[in-house]
Amino acid sequence: MAAKWRSLPERPSLAALTAPGYGRPRERQRPALQELTRAHIESFDLAVGEGLHRAVQVGAALAGAGSFSGQALNRFLVHVG
Repeated sequence: MAAKWRSLPERPSLAALTAPGYGRPRERQRPALQELTRAHIESFDLAVGEGLHRAVQVGAALAGAGSFSGQALNRFLVHVG
């Protein structure tokens, strides 16, 4: 793992902010940066997936309890989805 951090520049630089390709991922990403952001991306993906799943469950439960009409449930699911 230490080898991933060796390829980083010695000092911070703002030069990349003015580069023509700023904001576009390179063909080969820096392993240290990928490792640093991996947990954030995975947790975001999980939250979005689980959140949508739970919203559908809640909507279905509310419809079953008579709290939603069929039309209201459809609007809810379209809005959530």
